[in-house]
Amino acid sequence: MNFSDIARNYQTSGGLGTLAGNSSENNHKNRFPDLLPGHFTEGFIMTQSPLASTIEDIWRLVFDFDCTSIVMLNTVDVSDESVTVYWPIGHNAATSHGLMTVICKKIDESDVFTRRQFEVKHKRAQKSLLVDHFSFHGWSGKKPDVHKFREFIKYTRTKGTGPALVHCINGVGLSAVYVTVISELERIEKEGAVDVFRTLHRLQKQCPHAVQTQDMISKSLMVLLGLLRL
Repeated sequence: MNFSDIARNYQTSGGLGTLAGNSSENNHKNRFPDLLPGHFTEGFIMTQSPLASTIEDIWRLVFDFDCTSIVMLNTVDVSDESVTVYWPIGHNAATSHGLMTVICKKIDESDVFTRRQFEVKHKRAQKSLLVDHFSFHGWSGKKPDVHKFREFIKYTRTKGTGPALVHCINGVGLSAVYVTVISELERIEKEGAVDVFRTLHRLQKQCPHAVQTQDMISKSLMVLLGLLRL
């Protein structure tokens, strides 16, 4: 199997309807017209970084699917209005978005990531949900520092119950690398084998356009090999 086999796999995945996404109610919520805004894949929900108009949507997604872990892989640039800070700033700060209220309970900083703990409440539900939010900031220019990314994965891979919500700016790319590496680590633990191409092939079938470049395959292998040496 080679990159071209993986890249064209989305053409044969079949049955991926677009009527709901293209409806007038939802089409303004998608950051990219040629990418689905969210995907469910084996213990993860991969999605795009929310827009200002979709902050309530992402917190409802987290609450409805009991996502106790959010992994954020994109940076926040205050000069870029399309990249939204969707969480409350500061300890004990709270924000409300429609039916959802989010309260910041804890903040821990490191040179690789920031861990925030949020209490998420739905106005029509009795329960609340504690969510760990991990924002990766080990960037070198426009590329992630591979060594720091390994440390980030090592720390976050076993956190939380339920599906982990993973997002970068477009919901594929680096999110797919993260999911691929963790899937391979789990394969090694269960089967004692590595098959990155098989994982990427399956991911591309579940999430069209997830595998965009050969560089993504190389990055997945580099991160995985580094983790195996630790």
